[in-house]
Amino acid sequence: GYETTMFFYDWRQSCEDSAADLNNFIIENEYDKIVLVAHSMEGLVSSGYMALGATQRDKIEKYVSYGTPYLGSVAAPMVCLTGMFEAMTGDIVFDANGQGQTSLGEESIVLETIAHSAVKNVVVPFLAANFASVYELFPSEKYFEYIGPYLTNERASDDLVTNAEYIMTTYEDTMSSIRENMLGCNRDMLEHAKVFHRSLYQNNQHITTLVDSTYVYSTGEHTATHIVLHDGLIYRYTNYFSKNGDSLVHQGSATIGYLPQKINVDDYDIDDDPTPHTYLFTSDLWKMIFGYLEGT
Repeated sequence: GYETTMFFYDWRQSCEDSAADLNNFIIENEYDKIVLVAHSMEGLVSSGYMALGATQRDKIEKYVSYGTPYLGSVAAPMVCLTGMFEAMTGDIVFDANGQGQTSLGEESIVLETIAHSAVKNVVVPFLAANFASVYELFPSEKYFEYIGPYLTNERASDDLVTNAEYIMTTYEDTMSSIRENMLGCNRDMLEHAKVFHRSLYQNNQHITTLVDSTYVYSTGEHTATHIVLHDGLIYRYTNYFSKNGDSLVHQGSATIGYLPQKINVDDYDIDDDPTPHTYLFTSDLWKMIFGYLEGT
């Protein structure tokens, strides 16, 4: 068996800072050999810990992540552009026509009051824009390599009748558009996110591949894959989704471009199957992971 302990961190700060905190936690507790199990952003923190050096990596006997957005998630810029925090919690549901609403019902996304409108369109994006970790959840440069572009700018043509669409095919063009359209965008944090993700690679290989790693993921949930901006205002995203994710994280992101050492939760008898991202932290999943670690 394993002696387990929880590491708590401030999710708002940079994953790089949380990785340093994790390193101090391991040193202070005099852990020589560890097994890391990480959910969602915790996988980025764990990756940052491994990137600190060989000394840190040598302590890791096994590493398991589940639902980690290694390459980023479209939900993060969606929140910053719209204030729709439901996009980050996975609480958007879709009807047969692909039209989205929150799981609380249609009324929860209709702006019925000025106060609601202010919170959604100003307060939430402003708060998100000041959390370093949020930028580190944006699709990274590698997202474009393994999954593809995710942002389109649509502007009225000269005749004011038709629209012209401009797909942001590169990371830099996409970041430029986000800087232009995101309320309170912190350019330093956006640039640091790029640097952080680059630090997680050695010789073009993700740092987690240097230890005994397994990537747990889930599919079957509507997962946003694209955002369309019309004259700077987001107005359509429900037409662009796939079921190749867990409602927040695309399979390609959770497996770092489909690395072979991966496990699909849907192959196991787990409650809430297919398993949405926010349901991944369940006792059944813990049992599955510990059973896997113990070879049962």
